[in-house]
Amino acid sequence: MAEFAIRDVDKVFDSRTGPVVALQGISLDVSDNEFVAIVGASGCGKSTLLNLVAGFEAPTRGEVLINGRRIAGPGPDRGVVFQQSALFPWLSARENIRFGLTLSANSRYLKEGRIDESRVDRLLERVGLTPFQHRYPAQLSGGMRQRAAIASVLAIDPEVLLMDEPFGALDSLTRSVMQDFLLEILQENRKTVLLITHDITEAIYVADRVAIMAGHPGRLRELVPVDLPRPRLLATQSTRRFVELREHVISVVREEMAARPEEQAFDPAT
Repeated sequence: MAEFAIRDVDKVFDSRTGPVVALQGISLDVSDNEFVAIVGASGCGKSTLLNLVAGFEAPTRGEVLINGRRIAGPGPDRGVVFQQSALFPWLSARENIRFGLTLSANSRYLKEGRIDESRVDRLLERVGLTPFQHRYPAQLSGGMRQRAAIASVLAIDPEVLLMDEPFGALDSLTRSVMQDFLLEILQENRKTVLLITHDITEAIYVADRVAIMAGHPGRLRELVPVDLPRPRLLATQSTRRFVELREHVISVVREEMAARPEEQAFDPAT
């Protein structure tokens, strides 16, 4: 079981020109096994919000809780997947996946003091990397690297999966394939997920709810329930309800952009 709550959070950063309010009055409850995607214009504080849940940053005001406990820093109960696959370039795909299992916090994956290699084998097979397990990241395609990165996070079985533009660096076709891959993985092994994305189509396709952020400062504008049945297939994106949801989210983001033309450019049509 894993649920987290963001309670009336502000985040202020110091700068040479004075305090910068990145987030203001953010409150969000995410239930066990729920998938929430966050969209919004560049610079509205999406990644800052994810960093608070990850424990990389602390709120200036308010609190972030996981299962009722205040988050005080990073922990094995939360796994993070970044836009650029966070793999060690000197380790093979297999070694990257098994690395987290060597940490003392994950000693439950040791058998008689040794790594449970069968767990690594299963993950390699599931992400389709068994034939490439001894290749280094530089020898893998972008999609393969992200598969390895996701597998390395799933290896430690975190309660919450945090994803910051995980497919943003991929071409559109590979990105579409990776979205289906993610849905398949989570169908088999449900997690509580927070996804940051600029891609509105992606957000609606994968999530249970879409949170639309506005800025500056960053705040939660609207929570949109995605009432589409699962499992979802590529054809889902052509359904009338999907198109209605997508058009609604785009209109809200455009409205925010029109109200704040000084903010960074963002293409809500993606």
